[in-house]
Amino acid sequence: MGLKVYLLHINQWLERTDIEKYLSQWSDFQSSKILELVQKKDFNASFFGRMLLLYAFKDIGFKVSVENLLYTEKGKPYFSDFPIDFNISHSGEYVALLIAEEECGIDIEQHREINISIFKRQFTDTEFDTINNSSNSVKEFFKFWTIKEAAIKADGRGMAVLSNVQILSSSELMIENNLWYYQPIEDLDLYSFSICGKSSFHLDTRDIQSINSSMLLKLV
Repeated sequence: MGLKVYLLHINQWLERTDIEKYLSQWSDFQSSKILELVQKKDFNASFFGRMLLLYAFKDIGFKVSVENLLYTEKGKPYFSDFPIDFNISHSGEYVALLIAEEECGIDIEQHREINISIFKRQFTDTEFDTINNSSNSVKEFFKFWTIKEAAIKADGRGMAVLSNVQILSSSELMIENNLWYYQPIEDLDLYSFSICGKSSFHLDTRDIQSINSSMLLKLV
């Protein structure tokens, strides 16, 4: 199977009452994971993220239920019955999903104005200089940021190891003594997203499966 990436554009934002109708068949535990969110964009992204997950696993030939979804102590979701890892990220109008046969991570970020200086300690001096000297420092910042976020999500320990991510080359990075491989995806206007995995890979961006939320609701 290798790596599979799904990119969902939320083109139909649902009200809480609409989402509650879809969740009526889900357990209180799984429903509460979504309904406890307050902001409309947040509960939509969480809901559509789970719907995208069900669609993607069906697409690769596995029948899963949202009720089989478990969570690590760090809050990373997983299915215990399948030897497959996955990771979800959302920002703005998009939800991105990565599925792989081993540990993996994905991060997507919508470009926005940000005070880059407050994140200095998360970057090496070389990385920080590259960002600041770029003709588009915001875009360059989010490129680096998504690489590091994808890496710590693949690692599984989250923000605790963010400052330990060292980018070694255009495709390799290190977290402490562990080597990981990454690839930034740079063909989505006003967004950056990157993927990270345990083994060397190259994803052809033409293989990214794109879908919108209106279509997704008809397919799941």
